[in-house]
Amino acid sequence: MQIAHDNEANARRILFDLAREIDRLEDIFSLYRTHSALSRLNRAGRLENPPMELIELLDRASGISETTAGTFDCTIQPLWQLHARHLAAQPDERALDRARALVNYRNVDISSREIRFARPGMAVTLNGIAQGYITDQISDRLMVHGLNDILVNMGEIRAHGLRADGRPWKVGIDRTETVCNLRNAAIATSSPDGTLFAAIPGRHHLIDPQTGHPARQNTQISIIAGNATLADAVSTACAILDPASRAKLTARLQLECVETALANT
Repeated sequence: MQIAHDNEANARRILFDLAREIDRLEDIFSLYRTHSALSRLNRAGRLENPPMELIELLDRASGISETTAGTFDCTIQPLWQLHARHLAAQPDERALDRARALVNYRNVDISSREIRFARPGMAVTLNGIAQGYITDQISDRLMVHGLNDILVNMGEIRAHGLRADGRPWKVGIDRTETVCNLRNAAIATSSPDGTLFAAIPGRHHLIDPQTGHPARQNTQISIIAGNATLADAVSTACAILDPASRAKLTARLQLECVETALANT
């Protein structure tokens, strides 16, 4: 992290505050920290007195699931785990059917007192939206500290204000010659080759909740939106949707979409 500030001591305090906040949010959303709120929810199937941020993000994820007719579904984790265990070989259809039966965002009951799964064996991943959410949280925190001309890149990107030369922030999209001018906007990219289960065409991490298989689309999707949370989740859904459905969704949400066809993945 870099901060241009007229007071070094204040800049250091801000950097320390940001690092502490990122660590706190990881303790809520991480799948890899066994003590995180999300890990505890997945192990037990319920979580009493959940953190406000987890409630908020699950609510937002549910809304995006409704908007995308379930293409974006944070309860996809059982299918992801099944594919990850099988690596080079496709799971058999019976195993896919069992895992797919656990995937339904409507089966997560959310309240301030408790988050509970309706079925044993369910699990949630927020990897398709939490990166954007944390990007937004850090952006907002920087503005609370009085820094209004900022570019935050935490895997997803959000820009506010202007560069030092008075022009909009410029963000290039990988594999393209496209350069986006961002001001008070965010961009997120989802690609089927972001995570591969094996070096075999089609064995990637973007799993279609309807079929249980990795999506057939082989297109990198970048979404520009007003915030990184929305851009992150919608880019995930659009990378799964067919071109016609993708166009309808982005038109309905009035979002800019940059598509990049990939070689066989």
